[in-house]
Amino acid sequence: MGTQKPYTITLDDDPLVSKMIAKITGIPSIPFKSPQALLRYGHKYQPRAIYVDIFLKSSLTGLEVITDLKKIWPNTPLFIITGDNDPSLVESALHLGADDFIRKPLQHGEINARLWKQLEKSGHQIQYADICLYRQMNILTCGKHKQQISPIGTKILEKMMLSCGALTSRETLCECGWGKTKVAANTLNKQISSIRQSLQQVQSRLTITSVYGKGFLFKNKGEHAVQDSQRPPHRDLLIVDDNPMHLNMMVAMCKNLGLSCDTAENGKESIEKSQQQSYRIIIMDFNMPHMNGLEATQRLMHNTTNSPPIIIGAVGKLSADERKAWQQAGAVDFIDKPVYPERLAEVIDKYRLTSSPEPGSSITSPRLLKLPQDCSIQYAAIAPMLGIAQEDAKEFFLELLKVFTPAAAEMQQKLDTETSPAEMFAIAHRFRGMAENIGAKELANALDKVECHTKATQTLPPPHMCQDVHKLFLKLKQDIKMIMQWNTP
Repeated sequence: MGTQKPYTITLDDDPLVSKMIAKITGIPSIPFKSPQALLRYGHKYQPRAIYVDIFLKSSLTGLEVITDLKKIWPNTPLFIITGDNDPSLVESALHLGADDFIRKPLQHGEINARLWKQLEKSGHQIQYADICLYRQMNILTCGKHKQQISPIGTKILEKMMLSCGALTSRETLCECGWGKTKVAANTLNKQISSIRQSLQQVQSRLTITSVYGKGFLFKNKGEHAVQDSQRPPHRDLLIVDDNPMHLNMMVAMCKNLGLSCDTAENGKESIEKSQQQSYRIIIMDFNMPHMNGLEATQRLMHNTTNSPPIIIGAVGKLSADERKAWQQAGAVDFIDKPVYPERLAEVIDKYRLTSSPEPGSSITSPRLLKLPQDCSIQYAAIAPMLGIAQEDAKEFFLELLKVFTPAAAEMQQKLDTETSPAEMFAIAHRFRGMAENIGAKELANALDKVECHTKATQTLPPPHMCQDVHKLFLKLKQDIKMIMQWNTP
């Protein structure tokens, strides 16, 4: 199986999790529901990473299989997945041999950061100039961009990177890629061409040039600076507030974080500036003259000629209804006033904003979905989960909903009929994780109450708790039906 494309293994009884991990990492993930099946057939697989849920509807829990899994794959990173806030569970998992942990609901940035960290620790990466090659994964990265390449392409690129920019002969590269098997010159040329395309797709400043009759070497792209200067202007942040003092404070904090930012004094001005510049994030006040934050957000979501920005609401006193309306309009998060530097840095890190945006980068997020009024699914909950820069996030989210609907219906039926407190706890825990994965926060909160009650009292929850869950689930089913109708061509 060494010549096959890399893959991971996910042991979780939630059918959404393996799909989400595969989408977020860009690496296929083979799903297992049963730890017994994984232990029985595990020796047939060579995964690049393993993800294991702590709570499984099985006689074996995730904690109980860690030691056995590490015996099968001692050098493969093993991640525990947990939706529980109990730190002792994570400590136990790490003590038993897990390499790291991931919390539910799954976050795009966290999963990738922890995966690459483990791969770096294992020594399966090499770096040259601005690129990094993960040999076991056959993945090339540059900054935040990554690209899958072929196993032979990995061997050829690795040899060139280890040559540190020196000329590498055709004979050497052919031997690296195909061993002693003789190949036509055009076969190597095709691999080099594919690597060039991968370097371009990850936006590296490097390319590969050929030296006639001798071989190949890296060189910096002289056209890069010219191409960048021709791109539309792109700024990190737009701060929108009618209070000059607040604007000056926010600008100072942004500069300290190494970010470029512009300012606007009201919603109308923010729209005008957004038509001239492309902003990654807009931090916007709610109450402003001429046009408030809610109306400006609605217009920015529908009228912008660029990719819609990430809108963060800067709020002082704002009612729950006003927050909800703003979320429905497209705000993905809120930051309380007065804004403190550490909170601003936290929000920026959450949405993966860097001080040097990649040329021509664009942001597409699930808020391009058409959602019904008063929808059970919140934009703010699903944006960080899917990753703001996912180009096909809308299609992927619709695919998740298709998987979620029958699985959740089964969970709800079990919740309505279960008579064992222990089983009730397990069902509520799994159901809550599924709801969180699609951004159904109200349903997740109602299930959390059921879960906490059964765990604390070892008794069945009072009827009104289960009735609340059932009511919210029926509302969610209707919302999902409308979402699918509105967003499916």
